[in-house]
Amino acid sequence: GCGGELWSADHVERGLQSGALRKSDVVRELQERASAQWLRHWRLGGGMRRVTRSRNAQHLSAAWRAFVGTQKKAPPADPAGKSSGEGAAGVMGSHSSPMGWETGGLERAVSCFLQREGLDQRVWRITTLLAIIHQAAGEQPPPPPPRAGEEEGEAHPLLLLPEELINDKIANKFRQQLADPVAVTTGAMPGWCGEVATKYPVVLPLDVRNAFFTLTAFGLDRSVAAFQTQHDRSPSRVRQRQAARTREEDVGGSLGHLRQERAVVRRGEGLLESATEVMRATAGRKAQLEVTFEGEEGHGSGVTNEFYSLVSEALQGKDVGMWLCDDVVGSDSSSAKKGSKKAACAAREGAMGGGVEGPRFVHRDEGLFPAPMPQDTEGVRAIEARFRFLGNFLGKALLDGRLVSLPLAEPVYKVLCGFPIGVADLDKVDREKAKHLFGLLEAADKGWPDISAYCLTFEYAPSSSSHGYEAHPLIPGGSEVAVTNNNAHEYVEQMACFMLRDGVARQFDALLAGFGEVVPASRLRGFFPAELRLLLGGDAAVTWTREELQEHIQPRNGYDASSRTFRDLLDVLCELNRKERHDFLAFATGVRVLPAGGLKSLDPKLTVVRKHTEEDPDGHFPSANTCFHFLKLPEYSSKAILAGKLRAALEQGFGGFFFN
Repeated sequence: GCGGELWSADHVERGLQSGALRKSDVVRELQERASAQWLRHWRLGGGMRRVTRSRNAQHLSAAWRAFVGTQKKAPPADPAGKSSGEGAAGVMGSHSSPMGWETGGLERAVSCFLQREGLDQRVWRITTLLAIIHQAAGEQPPPPPPRAGEEEGEAHPLLLLPEELINDKIANKFRQQLADPVAVTTGAMPGWCGEVATKYPVVLPLDVRNAFFTLTAFGLDRSVAAFQTQHDRSPSRVRQRQAARTREEDVGGSLGHLRQERAVVRRGEGLLESATEVMRATAGRKAQLEVTFEGEEGHGSGVTNEFYSLVSEALQGKDVGMWLCDDVVGSDSSSAKKGSKKAACAAREGAMGGGVEGPRFVHRDEGLFPAPMPQDTEGVRAIEARFRFLGNFLGKALLDGRLVSLPLAEPVYKVLCGFPIGVADLDKVDREKAKHLFGLLEAADKGWPDISAYCLTFEYAPSSSSHGYEAHPLIPGGSEVAVTNNNAHEYVEQMACFMLRDGVARQFDALLAGFGEVVPASRLRGFFPAELRLLLGGDAAVTWTREELQEHIQPRNGYDASSRTFRDLLDVLCELNRKERHDFLAFATGVRVLPAGGLKSLDPKLTVVRKHTEEDPDGHFPSANTCFHFLKLPEYSSKAILAGKLRAALEQGFGGFFFN
C-alpha cells in the first residue's frame, strides 16, 4: 500500500542482491511515496513492467538511497500529497461530500492508483493537450477553398474540427449529472464538471455546455426556473396539461415563476440614456427584466425584444463614437478608403447579420470593433462608460435569453471567451489595414525599393474624426521616426499592439467589468467565439425555403395549410430580400434575427391567424402580437395585394405597441 515503515537503504540493497526483495516491490514503494518530479529525474515513472525491465538492481539501490536521504532532510511526504502538494489529492485537498462523509480517502486512493500505474503524468499530458487544442480550435482560420475535384463544403483533411474531439462517454456522464436537480441547485455537482466544461470544453458538445452554463451560472433562482421550464416542456407534462379540464385538475405542480422587474424607457433619441439608467439599476439583480415604452400600452416579451433590438441599433450609430469606422480618410495611407464603399459592401453582403443600414450607422464587413484611441484622454472616459453599459446589456440579454442584433467582430467575442487576440486577428478587425501592413513586411523582407518613399511615420491616424484626435505616436517621438525597410517589422508590431491591445485596453476592461456585474465573465470560457455569437446574436443569416416555412409556420383560427391566403403568404416570404426578411422577423417577433437553429427553434412557433374585418379586407394591413409570435393577416383577394400590404406594414409598422 501507500503506508508502512520506510526501509533503510542497506536493507533494500541487500534484499535486491539476495533476491529477498523484488525490483517491482522497490519500484512500487518509490512510485507510491515519491513525487512525480523525483520519479522523472530517476526515470522510474510509467508502467511497472517497463520500469522493472529497463532498470537494474544497482540503479534501484542508488535511487532508494537518494530517496531515503531526502526523507531525512524533510518530513515524509504524505502519500496523498497533503504536504508535498503533488498528485491529484494534493491539488484537491480533502473535501466533505454533501451527505457528510469524507472524500479525502477516496482521493488518496485514486492518487496512489494513478502513481502506481504511471498514469498521473499521462493524464496531465492529455488534459494539457486538450487545453492547447481548445485554444487552437478557437483561433483556426476559415476552411480553405475546395481543391480541384473536391465538393463544396467537403472537410479539408488538415483542418481541425472540434466536433471530432467530442467524447460521447464524458458527455453522457455529464448529462446524467445535469439531470439531478438537487445536486445542481445545491452546488453539489462533482468538481470535475466545472473543470471539464471550462478548461477542456472541446470534449463536450455545445448543448451540454450550454445546459451547464444555464443551470449553474445565474444563481439558485435561475437554476430552479430552468428546471421548471424543462419540466413544463416535457412530453408527459404537455399531455397532462392538455388532459386537465380545469386548473384544479392540473396536478403537475409548479415551483413558481421568476420575479419580473418592469422598467419604462423612452423611445427615440433618449433611448440610450434611458437604457443606460435601466441597466445600471438592474445589472446586479436576477429578476427578469420586462421593458415597456413611455406612452405606449404594449407590454410583455415582444416589447422587451423590441427594446433589445432598438438598443442594438442605437449602439451602431457613428455619433456614439465606440466603433472603428472609415467615414473619413485619415493621414495614414492604410486608411485611405471611403466609408461609402464599406457601407455598400456591408449592405450587399450582410455577412454579420442584424446590422442596420444608412449613413448614420457604422458598417464594416469585419463587424464592430472598438476604435483604438489614446488611453489617457478625457474622451476615453465617456467611451469607457458606453462599453460598461454594453457589458451590462449583453450580460442581461444572455441572462434573460434575449437576442441582440449587434454585429460584433469576432475578436470581441474572443475577448469575452477568454481567448487572446494578436497580430493574426488584425485581418478580422480591419482587412484593408492588415493587407497594407503585411504588404509593407513583404516589401521589406524581399528588399524591394525602400518603403520610406511612402512617407509613413510611427503614428496611428484614425480614419474618422468622430474619435476626437488626429494622430497618436506608436513610440516616443513617433511622429519624427520614418518607417524604413530596417524598422518595418517594429512598425507593424507597434501598430498591431495599439489597435488590438494598448489602444483598446480600457474599452475591453470596461466591457468585461460590465458583463461581470451580471454574469461572471469566467463562465464564458466554456464557449468558442462563434458559439457565443450564436447564443447572443442568433442565426444572423436569415434564410428559409418554402418547405421550411410550410413546416414551421402554423396556420390557425381561420386558416389551414390549404388556405389560399396562407399559401400566398409563403410565396411572398420567399420573395423577400435580405433586409425585408429581417424586417419581417422584427415585425412578427420583435427580433431581427432567428435563434440558433433557425425557424424550427422559434419559441413560441410563428403562427398565422385570420384577421376578421367588417369592411373589405383589402383595405386593412397585417398586424402582429410579438409576445406570442402571432401574425394577424386579413384574407386578401390576391397575392399582389397581400405583398403590397405586407411590405407597407414592414416599412411603417414600427412606431410603437398599442392594443388597437
